[in-house]
Amino acid sequence: IGHRLAKELREQGYVVTQFEGAGKQGPISMVFLQAPRRRMRPVIEHVIHAYHEVTPGLFARAEAELRALGGAAMAPALDELCILRDDQIEHMAKEEAVLFPWILSPRARTAVAPIRAMQLEHRESLARLDELRRLIDAARAGASSARFDELEHSLREHIELEDLVLFPRALSGG
Repeated sequence: IGHRLAKELREQGYVVTQFEGAGKQGPISMVFLQAPRRRMRPVIEHVIHAYHEVTPGLFARAEAELRALGGAAMAPALDELCILRDDQIEHMAKEEAVLFPWILSPRARTAVAPIRAMQLEHRESLARLDELRRLIDAARAGASSARFDELEHSLREHIELEDLVLFPRALSGG
């Protein structure tokens, strides 16, 4: 995810430095972005257009695929997916209504509490994604679920962009 993100940001004219490292669950890629506050608006617009606007459709396609695969074995995964969907819709609404305008304001550095709250929700979403992956793999005996894979990739990339690029930049005063 980090490589693709760094490439996309460079193509938009940002100065990006990428670091490889070892995380709790394996290799990680960290991205550092140099962007004055006036350049944060395009990053936020990118998050909204590339993730917030498409996420409901990704959930709908993943849910339809899991229902088609069906059976009682898939019921726990569908329940978990619906909870994650509802949480994400609420999460994105909070970002758009409160956090993103705050980040774009001269008070961006004071957004510590709402950013930490969003990061906590991100960790909860990642844990829910991990559980969903486990449930789907168990129900499908390890066979892939293309629509869920697409949703999972998008959510992880979205969270990485916010946690590793947008939020640190906002707190540094942009």
